[in-house]
Amino acid sequence: MAAPVDKDSVMNNGHVYGQALTVYAYQNFQAGLETFSLHSTLDSFSASVCIHDTPLSKMTWRETQDVIMCLQIEFMKMFEFDKDEGFGCYVDIYTILSMMMAQIGFFESHKWRAASWDSSNVPRNMSDSIEVVHGVVDVDEQGWEHVREESMVFVLDALHAMINATNLLLSAQNLPVNDKVPKADPGANFLFNHHLEASLDDFYDLSMISDCPVGSILQYKHKFRYLFHSVSQVIFFHYPSYERQKQMPLCKLQSDHAPHINVLPLLAQVKTDIPILTEHTGMGNRLKHAETDWSWAIVGTFALLVNRNLESFYALNLKSLLLHADPDILNHL
Repeated sequence: MAAPVDKDSVMNNGHVYGQALTVYAYQNFQAGLETFSLHSTLDSFSASVCIHDTPLSKMTWRETQDVIMCLQIEFMKMFEFDKDEGFGCYVDIYTILSMMMAQIGFFESHKWRAASWDSSNVPRNMSDSIEVVHGVVDVDEQGWEHVREESMVFVLDALHAMINATNLLLSAQNLPVNDKVPKADPGANFLFNHHLEASLDDFYDLSMISDCPVGSILQYKHKFRYLFHSVSQVIFFHYPSYERQKQMPLCKLQSDHAPHINVLPLLAQVKTDIPILTEHTGMGNRLKHAETDWSWAIVGTFALLVNRNLESFYALNLKSLLLHADPDILNHL
């Protein structure tokens, strides 16, 4: 899904495959979709995601898109991290995402007419539908409306990013604390000031990525494919008054509880052959992760270590993850 879109196309192959998957989901979950209550499943998150009172199966395309955008914004708040238990989710996120797929699949496999459409007085290719006016739906000469490809790409990017993030987080395995992580002897630490200075640009990029709503970078990359070149464009598109994060001093970065986004850029300087993958560079893509023995995956403010079999690992202290990937790292410095 992170692949670029050809200049003469609106979708890439991932989007086409995604369309087919949503239709398959609708065919399999149609009965469940009719009785599914998004409000009750979201529990305490319902007020911030369900901005429409309409049941999911009765929502218009625009209302469905609104829910997906709200879900993107609130997504990372639904997950909790425990250093011993790993990641958990406050809601049944897999059911929610499955029902969203089914709802998208309904619109992908159907056309409809506005209730007010009248062939005798409506000009060709015109409709008074608010969705047509807003540009998320197209209408043909017979008055049949269908989702615009650009709008479909927008929701597929969001859904893909949320499913990928969920899979990596909830399947992440714990690693025992590695006794090779230096604690008592500061002189044995493998993070130094030159790593901090050399990694500042990477930190700014990763911190902006972590502040972007899940899926928003993919959406921007495909919507503005002729202009996209930096994550900074995405963050300022969503937050015009955004103030970028400041990096911590080295002494705090060397602690066991240093935030992942702050310490990972330094670890990338220590071991440069482990790539950092994000939603718009192939995070969660099996073929992409198979290119190297190990890779880092950025999911919100968390960093996971992923092997070539797409198995993810977590740890409170990222240095223990690095030592799991390369136990002899101290001998190489």
